[in-house]
Amino acid sequence: RLFWRVRGSGQSVVVMDARDDAVDFDRFTAIAGFLADHDFGGPRILAVDAGRPALVMEDFGDGSLGRLLADPGAPDPMDAVFARLLDLQTRGTALVEGGACPMLLDRDFGTEDLTFETGYFARRFLIDVCGLEVDEVMPIIDECHALAEAVAGQPRVLMHRDFQSTNILLQDGEVRLVDVQGMRRGPRGYDPASLIRDPYLEPDPGRVVELRERWVAAASERYGVEVDVVRSEVILAGLQRNMQALGAYGFLTHIRGKRAYRRWILPGLQQLAGGFDDAADLVEAPNLTLLRDMVHRLKDVRERLDRDSQ
Repeated sequence: RLFWRVRGSGQSVVVMDARDDAVDFDRFTAIAGFLADHDFGGPRILAVDAGRPALVMEDFGDGSLGRLLADPGAPDPMDAVFARLLDLQTRGTALVEGGACPMLLDRDFGTEDLTFETGYFARRFLIDVCGLEVDEVMPIIDECHALAEAVAGQPRVLMHRDFQSTNILLQDGEVRLVDVQGMRRGPRGYDPASLIRDPYLEPDPGRVVELRERWVAAASERYGVEVDVVRSEVILAGLQRNMQALGAYGFLTHIRGKRAYRRWILPGLQQLAGGFDDAADLVEAPNLTLLRDMVHRLKDVRERLDRDSQ
């Protein structure tokens, strides 16, 4: 997709040219319309050329969550962000299951998708980036499947699918969402985990714990479940999300030649290692010993990536 910001007569809009991606174009227009109509912070579509395909939509500005969190003088937006996500998970799920947006029922993020993510991590990160051999990677596959099944067993809610700091904007204090065409139903812990252990944010362990516990408190109250349940959901889903991200960075750098994504591999690996440390304290969790040990043994890879980033 290609994007342009167009300004004139005191207004600003964004033009999106989907080029040949007609499937996701139709999803984007339908989902964005649902989000805008029901006050979930999606972009309002102002004009559509289905033949191209292209559209004109609201411009939410440049106030990404990542930029706000990096500014020590900015107000804390996280209560509003978590409130938006909880509204999407509860009211949004009920609306979709009631037929408000049929397109959001045609995809469900389940065991097959989650298993693909961990396989993506094994191939594109462990083998392509880290240089491990296939026979070195094979012993962890059963644990990858066990993790995918555990996350797939979480309650199903409406999920953004890429709920990270670059796709969340603050406009006049309101939380707005972009890149929404991947939205579907999926595990309850996946979206909050995507943000809490976002590689695009500073991988500060204290910040991760503080954000996680704020989500745990808010979500456990909204859903009426024990805090330990919500905490476990987020920690396990965070492992999935960081493995997916590392697989994606490996694919984009090694296969697509987009070297700019290489800078996020080290933060992603740091977030994944921290997630395995958190998972070790869970009372009920799949056995991830081999996988955790493999990630922690990648010290030489972390050192090489650190040198490359300097």
